[in-house]
Amino acid sequence: MAMKLLLVALWAGVHALDGSIFFTNLGKDELMRADCGVSGCGKALPIAQHVETYSGLVPWNGRLLAALKSHQVVELDPWCQDTSCPVKVLVDVDRALPRVNRSFSLGGMTWCQDALYLVFAGPGASGVLRCACAAMPELTDCTESCKLVDGWTPGNASFQLSSFAAGAACDGERMLVTDNSNWRVQALNCSSGTVSCTVETVVKGLKWPLGIASIGGKLLVTLDEGIVELKEGSFSSWSSKGDTGFLCQGDGRILVASGGDGHVWSFDPACDAHCKGHVVWNSTGTGARSGGAIAYMAHPGPRAIFV
Repeated sequence: MAMKLLLVALWAGVHALDGSIFFTNLGKDELMRADCGVSGCGKALPIAQHVETYSGLVPWNGRLLAALKSHQVVELDPWCQDTSCPVKVLVDVDRALPRVNRSFSLGGMTWCQDALYLVFAGPGASGVLRCACAAMPELTDCTESCKLVDGWTPGNASFQLSSFAAGAACDGERMLVTDNSNWRVQALNCSSGTVSCTVETVVKGLKWPLGIASIGGKLLVTLDEGIVELKEGSFSSWSSKGDTGFLCQGDGRILVASGGDGHVWSFDPACDAHCKGHVVWNSTGTGARSGGAIAYMAHPGPRAIFV
């Protein structure tokens, strides 16, 4: 028995996360942080309010970028202990798109080729903004650098996106977006220093794609009925874990926000098919649920133990 407990403890130490998981709280418009260490992940604390549920969370220069319901992308202190810490507006989407119908929500966002890509979609407008924020001084509003590179009105043509904002990822020189209601993944390839982009469909026939991430050489997409891996214009089942939201990389693991049970699941990136994960943050009794956006950041200080 003692040997079994020792083996369990050693396994937990090897596979423990040494950082914090950030996720949007389903139904409450909050950004949560769960601190993790060798004894597991602790209770999730709210650190920001009025956050879009299915938006991107992007670590950047020790800070965290989040999208608000006010159509703003803000920079915030990820290590704040409550929701009182000030935020800095990085992009004001309404100001970047002054003539667009305001009936939309902000979706995924990603850094790609020294630019920040923002997905927005709704019944009034749908598309992708490319913002040259990396060329701006730190903590500077870069709204004026944003250009519309895909979409305008919702639809299913090659330069259109559906009315449901979904995930975004960078894969080499191209930016990828899950076009949820059109059951496809679109790829944008934008020339450096210009606003000209080519748009192509990477894969069709995905039922309600939501999250997307390029992790460890794998391009994974979450669906209502599982997680698939994209390969050369086709896809194959990677995990049967269904009703999942966005996904990200953390400490060499693949972290998935699970809308079905509210937990955060961890998967081995070396797995190729029929992948089984395990829960690293449990929502039971906490009043918080994952299922939308997710991000991971390593702790800025020494390794800690959380209970």
